[in-house]
Amino acid sequence: MIGDLLQESKAYLDFKKDLSSDKISHAYLFLGEDKLARREYMRLFASTILCRAGGCGVCDTCDKIYNDAHLGVHYYNLDGKMNVKLAEKLIEESYKSSWEGNDIQDEQLSSGASKRIFFVDNFDATAPQVQNKLLKIFEEPPKNVIIALFASSDYAILQTIKSRAKLCYLPKFTSEDIHNELVKEGYPRSIAEIASALSDGSFEKAYMFVEDDSYYNQYSECFEVLKNCKNSTMVVDFIGKPIFSKENIGRTLEFLSIILRDVAIKVSGAKTPYTTRNRDYDIQLISEGYTMASIAMAILEVNQGQAMLNSYVSATTVAERVLFKILEAKYKWQ
Repeated sequence: MIGDLLQESKAYLDFKKDLSSDKISHAYLFLGEDKLARREYMRLFASTILCRAGGCGVCDTCDKIYNDAHLGVHYYNLDGKMNVKLAEKLIEESYKSSWEGNDIQDEQLSSGASKRIFFVDNFDATAPQVQNKLLKIFEEPPKNVIIALFASSDYAILQTIKSRAKLCYLPKFTSEDIHNELVKEGYPRSIAEIASALSDGSFEKAYMFVEDDSYYNQYSECFEVLKNCKNSTMVVDFIGKPIFSKENIGRTLEFLSIILRDVAIKVSGAKTPYTTRNRDYDIQLISEGYTMASIAMAILEVNQGQAMLNSYVSATTVAERVLFKILEAKYKWQ
């Protein structure tokens, strides 16, 4: 289970230490790109605080939390579309003195069970005016309320928010973690190997891959491009492929980056295991002619292509430039 891996993470162990020493913060900022892991961590976080056994996973409290039915746990911005009106609703809800419909007697509650928890996902996607509105909770924390923000990065988060929340980093999983979990869940090993290789450490991506064959086909095409595009006159034959279309090029660049990082491992002779599985022969073929300097430059050019896409440069222009630059890196940095 993803939850088992999260319980072993530094973010969770530090949080448990704060809880046991009664030093739990009123505000947290959790950073991690894997949305599926973020969602699972929210439930783990809430059950650890509200369950009398510290997150047993089987009691009525945990059952309600894991079925999103607990009155003390509130979720906001799961769709990334939070506005000022919803921020005002969160503030109003957080200052209520008790839960509506709560019939649990105070003497039956554990020390943490009287708390209310407000999760705000995709916080880095919220507008500055939304963040400024929520600043009230951070400056004047409501009693027995914890607000936990989740984001891919803190780049777009106001400093006034960051300075008032405890910063924690969610783990990035290894391809081995993801492969083993998928096998445990009953997926064929061949599918688990592909999905874990393509996931780049994200369970969210891994589950997309096991459910859609088109991802594997796109991945295989990326190997073919790197093996067969051997000179600049061949570039035009490749940039018209569907993998370089406007809809697909972003993921294609991700795949190229994953493959080239494994090529770098091959060229360096490092003992680090490849991210890709059962592609050793292909990695060997692609690596021929590369030096550490040239493969480093090739990876840098793929990253530059991703940056160009984010700047709204056309897919065709990006594809053409990336393939030319990969070839140039290979032969120039011999």
